[in-house]
Amino acid sequence: MEGLMTPEEGTTVVLTVMWCGLLVLLLALRRGHRGGLLLMRLFGLHGELIDYATKNDVPFQGPAFVMLSHSINSMTRFSRDMDFTRFLLLSATRRIQPPRVIAEFDRQWLDALDRLPSSAHRERIADFRERALLEVSKHMAWRSIPAILARLNVASVNRLLLRRRRTLLRRARILEIDAVMRSDRLHGTAGT
Repeated sequence: MEGLMTPEEGTTVVLTVMWCGLLVLLLALRRGHRGGLLLMRLFGLHGELIDYATKNDVPFQGPAFVMLSHSINSMTRFSRDMDFTRFLLLSATRRIQPPRVIAEFDRQWLDALDRLPSSAHRERIADFRERALLEVSKHMAWRSIPAILARLNVASVNRLLLRRRRTLLRRARILEIDAVMRSDRLHGTAGT
């Protein structure tokens, strides 16, 4: 009985296995890098928020600042878990009921914004939240299965982000609320 493979076939199999292993290793390293990138961007954004509040007399104890700071801190703490898979699991298990919980969270956020002294402060603080949600949206989109398949074509992912901005922001809000709720459970505080 002859050998199972010719030397050329054996070389092809070995090289294929090596390239697949290298690809898996690169994807694993890239995934960790993306999580760290989100963490650093959220830290930077929180620093900008504090600088803005300090320079523009936004009260640190005001409800808008406290709520946004808590939200960004919660997203920072759980940034490693913020991906499309978590969003799908949250949606599937209905831990966060979009009609009720998101509406209440948004109502609290708008009430907190209304308590700021000027419309300029309201716009700027709201912009900080939107920027944080956009960072989570980009992170979630880059860590989704379609994005992994499309990584070689970065332009297609960027076009997806531009076209689906509202949808991605809505999904990021679900992850934001989940992070705040998890943080509240860890600290034993009730609600947001």
